[in-house]
Amino acid sequence: MVYFRLHSILDPVPFGRIDLVVFRNVLIYMTEQLQERVLLAVHGALNVGGFLVLGKVEGLAGLARGLFDAVNIPERVYRKRGR
Repeated sequence: MVYFRLHSILDPVPFGRIDLVVFRNVLIYMTEQLQERVLLAVHGALNVGGFLVLGKVEGLAGLARGLFDAVNIPERVYRKRGR
């Protein structure tokens, strides 16, 4: 099942249980503090083992660095760590 919804990433995440989030060249336009805030919100909405895909020039910011495992560094694919 795929569910598409228009949403501002600066607003609270409206739902959870997400398996994949793709931010291609989105975070580069934000300060590092804002990147961290957005990534922490995404982390909270992702399922354990869910994937985050970033743009080629983007990376994890702040506390988010410790919450994801790199799956493919050149392609900027990360997986939410399990608990």
